[in-house]
Amino acid sequence: MGDKINALLTGEELDLVLLDKSRKILRGDIDEKEKDDKEKDDKEKDDKEKVSELHYETKDQALSIIYDGYTSIPKIYHEVFLDPFKKLVQTYDYALIQKALGEQLLLYDLFSCIHQRSTQDLDASHAFEETVSDLYDGYLSNIERSGIKAPDYQAFSPLVIWGKPEAGPYTWPANFGSKLDLQISLVSMPPAYKRNVALWAAIGHEVGGHDILRADIGLLPELGNVVEAKLIEHKNCKHKNCTKLREPVAINGRKDYSLAEFAAQYWRHRIDETASDVCGILNLGPASGFGLALILLSLRKYKLHNSLPAQEAHPFDPLRIILAADVIRGIRALDFQTCNAYADALEYVVRKYGSEAINEGFNLYTMTKNGDYYLEATIPYEGMRETVKIVADVISSTRFKSLEYHSLSEINTWTNSDEILVQRIVNDLLIKNEPPDIQTGPDDQIVYAAHLLAGGIIALMKNGEIEAVSENTIKSLVKLYENNPVWKGFPTHFRGDVYLHSLVPGYKDSIKGQGPVDSRTDER
Repeated sequence: MGDKINALLTGEELDLVLLDKSRKILRGDIDEKEKDDKEKDDKEKDDKEKVSELHYETKDQALSIIYDGYTSIPKIYHEVFLDPFKKLVQTYDYALIQKALGEQLLLYDLFSCIHQRSTQDLDASHAFEETVSDLYDGYLSNIERSGIKAPDYQAFSPLVIWGKPEAGPYTWPANFGSKLDLQISLVSMPPAYKRNVALWAAIGHEVGGHDILRADIGLLPELGNVVEAKLIEHKNCKHKNCTKLREPVAINGRKDYSLAEFAAQYWRHRIDETASDVCGILNLGPASGFGLALILLSLRKYKLHNSLPAQEAHPFDPLRIILAADVIRGIRALDFQTCNAYADALEYVVRKYGSEAINEGFNLYTMTKNGDYYLEATIPYEGMRETVKIVADVISSTRFKSLEYHSLSEINTWTNSDEILVQRIVNDLLIKNEPPDIQTGPDDQIVYAAHLLAGGIIALMKNGEIEAVSENTIKSLVKLYENNPVWKGFPTHFRGDVYLHSLVPGYKDSIKGQGPVDSRTDER
C-alpha cells in the first residue's frame, strides 16, 4: 500500500496548475473562457436569488424564518435549536437581540442555516452537511465513545451554512449557545468552496477540531497544560536530541529563555488551533494535511509564511504542515510505509514553499501605531521543528482525564481499512472518471463521507481537474446524505449510534467456508 502512495504522490502533488485554480476560486477570479458559462448560470439563478434574499430586520420576519425551519430542518434539531431560538426571539426585545448577536455575524448565521436549506444549491449543501455529520460522528457517536461519557455539550451534528466570502471557513463551536439554550454549533465555508472539494479539508479542522474540543468540559485547557508540561521537561534534558531545545532564545532583547521554555508557552497559547489540526488528521486522514497546505499556499501566493503577529492564535504555516506530517507518521493503525509516503510528501511541500522559514527561522512581531513592525523574536527553525514532534505525539496519544483517560487517537484514528477505501475512491475519480462507488469495501467496510472527501482531496493532488473531481465527489456525498436516516427524521443523532457487536468475526463468510484470512498464511 505504501508503494501505491509513493506512486500517487511524486513530490509534485501541489503543482501550480492546482494552486492557480484554487487561488482563483478563493479570490473569486474567473478565466475568460469561463465567463460565458458563468453569465448563463447567473441569469438562470437571478430570479431565485432575488426571492431568496435573507431579511430578518423585524421580529415578524425573524419568526417567519424560524417557523419555516420546522419543515426544512430535521426533527432532531427542533428541540435543541428551533424551540429555544423561537423562545429567545419571542421573549426578548428584538433590537436588543440584534445588538447582542448581530455584530459578529452570529444572528446572520443562525437565520442563514435555516434559510439556505431551501434557497441554496442543495446538492452542495447536503454534501457539506453529510460530511460535517460524519466527522462529528467520528468522535461523538455511541460506537466511537464506547466506554466514555457522553459529551458535556452538543450531542448533535453541527448545522452548516455558506457564509460571507470574506469570512473564510469558521465555526461557532458547541458551547457558544449554551447560555441561550441553543445546543448546536454552526460550521461555515465560503460559497466559492463549493467548486473545489480540496478546500473542504477545512471541515476536518473546524468540525473534527474546534467543535469536538469544546464538546467535553476541560479538554482544551487540559491539552494546553499537558503540552506545556511536556515541553518544559526538555529544558534540562541532557539527551543529545534535546540540544536545540536547551539553546537560549532572545525574546524582546532578553536571552534568559531556553527554546523549550519558549515553545512551552508558544504551543500552549495556540493549543486550540494546533489540536484542531491534529484532530483533522485523525478524523479525515492524511488528506487533511494536503488540503490545509493547499488552502495556505493558495491564500499566501505560493509561499508558507514564516512571520506572524505575536498574538496570532495559529502556528506558523510551515509548522502546521510539519505537524500534519508528524501526526501521520505516528498513526499506528496505518501501514508504516504509507504513513511515511504521505509524511515525506508533506515535508517536501515545506521544503519547496517554506524555504524562508528553513533558512531564516520564524519571526514574531508587533505592529506599531505608525505602521512599522517591532520584531519581538526570531526563533530558529530546527529547534521549533523538534518541538513539533513532541506536540504531535502528546496531543494524539496522551490519555486525558477529561476523556476518562482515553486519548484522541483511541476514540478515532485513520486505519488501513480507511486507506483501502480511499484508494478505491481515488481510482473511481481518476481512472473511471465517475462518482465514487459507495458500496462497502472488501471486508464490508462502510463508506463514510470522510472517505469520499479524503479520496477527492488526494485525487486532486495528482489531477488538477477541480470541476470534474469535485462534482463527482459531491454526487456520491449526496447519495450518502439521501441514505442517512438522521436527515429523514429518524430519532438517532448519528449513523454510528446504531451498531451491533458480533460474537464471531467473519461469521457470514465462515459458514460459507470462507473464513477470515489466517495472518500466519497471509503471505503464501
